[in-house]
Amino acid sequence: MDHQSMSKMKKRKVFDELPTELLVKIFSRLSVTSLLQLRRVCKEWNTIITNQDFVSLHLQHQQQQLTLPGCRNEYYLCRQEERGDMVLCRTDTFAQVARLNTPRMFHRSSVNRVVNYVDGVLLMHLNGNDPKIVLWNPIIRKVLEIPCFLPKGWYKNMKFGFGFDSMSKTYKVIAFHLAKYLTATKVYNLRNYSWLNPKQREIPITTIYFTQFVTPVNLDNEIYWLGSVDKKKTSNLTHFLCFDFSSEAFTCIKLPDMKEGSAEAEHKRCSAVLDNSLAVLDYYYGRRRIHASVWKREKSDSGYDWNKQYNVDIKLEGHMYSSNKIELWFRNLPKGSSSYNLEFHQESKTLSNTNWLPIKFLQRYIESLVLLGEQNIV
Repeated sequence: MDHQSMSKMKKRKVFDELPTELLVKIFSRLSVTSLLQLRRVCKEWNTIITNQDFVSLHLQHQQQQLTLPGCRNEYYLCRQEERGDMVLCRTDTFAQVARLNTPRMFHRSSVNRVVNYVDGVLLMHLNGNDPKIVLWNPIIRKVLEIPCFLPKGWYKNMKFGFGFDSMSKTYKVIAFHLAKYLTATKVYNLRNYSWLNPKQREIPITTIYFTQFVTPVNLDNEIYWLGSVDKKKTSNLTHFLCFDFSSEAFTCIKLPDMKEGSAEAEHKRCSAVLDNSLAVLDYYYGRRRIHASVWKREKSDSGYDWNKQYNVDIKLEGHMYSSNKIELWFRNLPKGSSSYNLEFHQESKTLSNTNWLPIKFLQRYIESLVLLGEQNIV
């Protein structure tokens, strides 16, 4: 036996003598790429790394790492076309650093949209002759196709969402159709791989209508979709439809009235998370400028109120995109992409001298092991 082989055996023996609790602490601070290699070393390590409690602990460390000053792993997960690849871009320069390998099944659909992004996992809606709903974790390259519970496939106007239930410590997918609520609303639990009726079967009191495709925002145990009470004008966003992944109940939240004096046809609204609270951004265009108001939902003696935080007035040319988390983005031709940080109320800054296509999806990137131990992977 050569010297190198003996050295490896000695190192392995040292790790074998470590208690499991210490191994968990060490592993929880390693990158996902390192853990994928380590799980091949032995059965014990594979069991530790694929355990759901460890997956949650590792994710917690990853999230804490992103909040540290000078974090080097600050990237955006970005997409510029509805059939395009996902790319990683630096948060400080918006320069592309990597292109993610898209699963083959995505290329067989005419359009594949990102529904939402939670804990490193994308919920994707693949349109085509045979529409599909799939979960995709890019870093571990795993895709989980969610089976359809309807005999003839998904209805055209079905809405979907993905989130984490902190009470039962499991991920869930919600599928609903408010016009056919009793027969077309179910919750898919990744713990038992089955569709079940929501625990709360009551239909929301306020009827909400949606545009053809709406991107929800997640906050804690809940997910929120922007909608309208006006069936003929679904772009006039007046309410949030909220679903709680723990109680599995729907509720409606009325939004603040739109700003008076702005042309309603030009007025737009999008959801956001600000200071760990639900927020909305109202904006409209005027003479190459964007005029916006930021509202945050805050607790009060009577329940919750919408309080205006501040106004934003920025010179703008080209397309604007608003991220669910913290920042609004826009293309400021010919100077490239710019951003405005809603959390710190900072002025916009040019991030690239490239003329970007309109952004279809943009979120802070995080690596996780979620879906690693799941079955039925396509």
